[in-house]
Amino acid sequence: MRQVRRVVLITQGLTRVVDPIVGAGHDLVAIIDAPPRIPKKKKKPSSLGAAFKSLLVFLGIRKPSLEKYCATHSIRYMNMATFSDAEISSFLRKNDVDILVVYSMSSLLNEEVFSAPTYGAINLHPSYLPEYPGPNPWFWRYLNQDERGGVTVHYIDTGEDTGDILLQQHYKVQKGVKSPDLQNIAIGDVGSRLLLKAIDQIDVLPRVKQKTHLSVQRARNIKKTEHRSFIDWKEWSIQEIWHLLRGTELWLDAIDQPVGLYKGMRWNVQSYSGSPILDEPLGSVFYVNRRACVVCRDGVISLKVHFVLSIFIRNLLGSR
Repeated sequence: MRQVRRVVLITQGLTRVVDPIVGAGHDLVAIIDAPPRIPKKKKKPSSLGAAFKSLLVFLGIRKPSLEKYCATHSIRYMNMATFSDAEISSFLRKNDVDILVVYSMSSLLNEEVFSAPTYGAINLHPSYLPEYPGPNPWFWRYLNQDERGGVTVHYIDTGEDTGDILLQQHYKVQKGVKSPDLQNIAIGDVGSRLLLKAIDQIDVLPRVKQKTHLSVQRARNIKKTEHRSFIDWKEWSIQEIWHLLRGTELWLDAIDQPVGLYKGMRWNVQSYSGSPILDEPLGSVFYVNRRACVVCRDGVISLKVHFVLSIFIRNLLGSR
């Protein structure tokens, strides 16, 4: 007979693991919202802005916050930034939590916290450990043109992604797959399924020590000043550049982003063709018949503005 676990989830916002865990039938004691690596600047609340966000959520254009999601599903919400490690540890013990589940947390857990539940704490990491330990496996996988991805469920210990492995699985990475689609496969499908299996079988699954070695590349976060340094425009093929640009289009500034009334928006990376433009610098963005392209040594990659109405209106008002 399947045993119902008392679970607490730590995650950063409304991530892809929330729905599967909520629907798994365990006793979800609370969801703790982990702070981002770089705290967002606090803006003065605007009633008009709040109303606009609510409208976007209602129309399905914008996700609700994790706090609102928890309120809708009658789940206790906790903001990690407002609690000390001692308070979180005490909460876990007082509520007889069986297992602490972590996904998408930008800092290491204190031992006082991860040792408090009966079975400790487990983490869903988006790589096949010991490959790509660290906070940003997604970027390095795209940069290295990996054709095979992986996810791992492992115990949390005092190191960075070094704990004993419970479950892991590989999956295929299609060329040109965009990051949200890749995360739907890696986390929404494979990872969530492994995570639920680990929760169900936490008392019987074997613990496997990680085989660490010096050749393992840490998947560190990259600095803003590095964004232009990764692509070798003279050596890389157009397919390699296209794969990296599509996978990182939401945040990597390897090419010039839209300007003018489209400033603040980003490029949607489209298809590529083998028609080199010899009189334009490699890596530059230019226009042919009002169509944006980026120049590669063996062709061009088409670009399209990811249009955001609120940014467009702000730019329009600012230009007057």
